[in-house]
Amino acid sequence: MRMFLLILMLAFGCSVGAQGYRLPEAGQVLSFDNGMRVVLEAEIGEGGTARVFRAVQVGHDQPFVVKLFLPSVVMNPKSIELLKNSQEMISSLNPDHFIVPKFLTWQGHPVQIQEIGSLELRGLKPLSDQSVLPAEKAGRLISSVWDIFRDLRDSLQDLAKLGLIHADIKPANIVRHQERWKLIDLDGINRAGTGRVLFTATYAPNELRTQGATNETTDLYLLGRTLSYLLLGKLTPESILDRETWGLQTRALALKKFEEASEFDKKRLSILLTVIQETQEHTISDRKKSLERLFPSLNSKTCRRVHGAVSI
Repeated sequence: MRMFLLILMLAFGCSVGAQGYRLPEAGQVLSFDNGMRVVLEAEIGEGGTARVFRAVQVGHDQPFVVKLFLPSVVMNPKSIELLKNSQEMISSLNPDHFIVPKFLTWQGHPVQIQEIGSLELRGLKPLSDQSVLPAEKAGRLISSVWDIFRDLRDSLQDLAKLGLIHADIKPANIVRHQERWKLIDLDGINRAGTGRVLFTATYAPNELRTQGATNETTDLYLLGRTLSYLLLGKLTPESILDRETWGLQTRALALKKFEEASEFDKKRLSILLTVIQETQEHTISDRKKSLERLFPSLNSKTCRRVHGAVSI
């Protein structure tokens, strides 16, 4: 059985259609303009911009995930412009590192559809509350977070080479597909430093939350916040003073929690903790230095310090 990811985008600049747009409900049939029909079987989630449904193609045993944007997005000209602009950018992404959709139309509105084979639609969860993890569990967790870091580092490097940012990296937007961790929810992709992006305030850096400003380090910060949550069960503090104290205290606590892990896993843990701390630098200029170390192929400088081992 194949799994599909269907992301439905609605009402590009059609104000009349947008004003009359209503979200369908579970049990309804959607007929795309190419003749394909799907049944919305059940709602499986809702966020700030969309509702997500499990669906199946009529006459076939092929499941889909359908994302329907809320009227507040469909009726917002700025959001529609952002979705339109992201379409061309999305098509240039490497499918080895992203779940890249294709485009159809539904009632004249653009639709994204992607056949993705075996997709593990399981949520990423943070570290348990145990004071010390058993060796096997500690090793599995470190290995999993390491793999996520390694794979998403490739994804961010792809975006950086194109001058793009995802701007909404978080556990809910990371899925396992074809033995790799990949990013989904590409609707808000935009060029760094220009235009409006869709983001989640909990993970966003201060300049994005307060000013809506992005730069080439935005995704780096989001990656660090996500790794912190998955590995340590909590986000890095927003205050620079708290963050400096946090860096010292957290390394000691993490080494205690993972003291049963193998020496190999402890080396990976040390690298991950350094990556988390460096990606959370308060100033953009300091984060740019971290960007140069984490992504040496994007500049002429040599990768130094512990990040020489990051390419493992």
